Amino acid sequence: MQDWQSLFLVDSERSADIVWGDMGRLYYLIRKDHLQKRAFENVWMEFDCY
Repeated sequence: MQDWQSLFLVDSERSADIVWGDMGRLYYLIRKDHLQKRAFENVWMEFDCY
């Protein structure tokens, strides 16, 4: 995973009524070479929940 860069993390928040699965998170990732080229069409979203 050394060639990947985290762009954005969206965490669950019960008080805001935003819950991904069972208190999960959304991760937005991009390869570093794509980030340098500003090729944001290559962003990946990963969903993780507990």
